[in-house]
Amino acid sequence: MKQLPLHDAVELYVLLAPYIPEDVSDVLEFTGKIVDNLQKSDNQQNYFTAIKLMTGKDEMYFLRIGAVKTLQLFMDGLIINNILALKDFCSKVGFDAR
Repeated sequence: MKQLPLHDAVELYVLLAPYIPEDVSDVLEFTGKIVDNLQKSDNQQNYFTAIKLMTGKDEMYFLRIGAVKTLQLFMDGLIINNILALKDFCSKVGFDAR
């Protein structure tokens, strides 16, 4: 999995903004909170849309590899795409997707 170009990264931010915690500075805790917030939400489609955006794979691929590997790919994608830095960047330029 490669880092997304900026326009796709911003699309990722827009998808995940409602689930992004406000005051977590550790990247692993930050990504874990995003996953927790997504699991608690009623909109699981954002999870699949985000993972498809980060990997370029379709839903059938994720059904084949199973939930645990899909979750691992999702978290890896958040880390590879520097989601914490992306949040900070969007805040600094005044972009609020919430």
